[in-house]
Amino acid sequence: MSSNGAGERFAFAEASVDLATRVGWTSSVAAHDAFGFDVRTGKHVIRFRRSDYQWPKPPPSETADGAIRLRHPVEIALEAFETALGPTYGHATVLSPVGRYGSPLATGAIDSVVLEASLSGRWTLASASISHTRCWLTNVVAHCPGIGDGGALKRRIEHADRLTAPPGWMAIRDTASLSEYARDCGWDDALFPDIVVLSADLLDSPAGPVVGAWLAFTEGAVTFSVAEDIASRAAGNLDQAERFGRLRAAAYETLGARL
Repeated sequence: MSSNGAGERFAFAEASVDLATRVGWTSSVAAHDAFGFDVRTGKHVIRFRRSDYQWPKPPPSETADGAIRLRHPVEIALEAFETALGPTYGHATVLSPVGRYGSPLATGAIDSVVLEASLSGRWTLASASISHTRCWLTNVVAHCPGIGDGGALKRRIEHADRLTAPPGWMAIRDTASLSEYARDCGWDDALFPDIVVLSADLLDSPAGPVVGAWLAFTEGAVTFSVAEDIASRAAGNLDQAERFGRLRAAAYETLGARL
């Protein structure tokens, strides 16, 4: 994760505790600095810290000092894809915005494309920083043995909690249009929290069903991730799906539409 300043990290902390508090899990930011922040909820103080480990190696749930590790936006997006479609392995090509939360570069010329080294793990990954993209974009090619046909793929996406797709008739295929659609739905800063499936196709392969998809997302997904960690402490009696459902409902209750 890039070393964005304490102010930006504090903004994410504030957004997360606001979301959790709207559900009824009253929280507050207890402290923050350039490395992370602390959240107080009830009798618990939850420590969140950024980590310099190289994703997508198997991710630690905690940092070296025992705090919850702030997750990378790409990690959150691929986890949503895995939960919905159950791939056994895959490759992701990431186009990252410059200067945003979790971006590898803080600044960059508008006409430059900066390539990052590929890493290996359960997923292989290659990334490029694109100065003029408005959000993160990830192209995924993954072996999904549980997807028998295109209809099954569509149904999996439609019923996934953490994936969403804009109406097909809008034919959104670029990040500028997606950002404007997010604003129309009520996200004034365009930092929508959903993992948006811009396209998804079932590809022929000797190895079996392979899904090729384009995912779009923002660092708003990190706000949801932190709010979920708060909820796990404040409402441990509820299962993860119930906590997520309440947070999602609270996020959208004041908006006129949903992505």
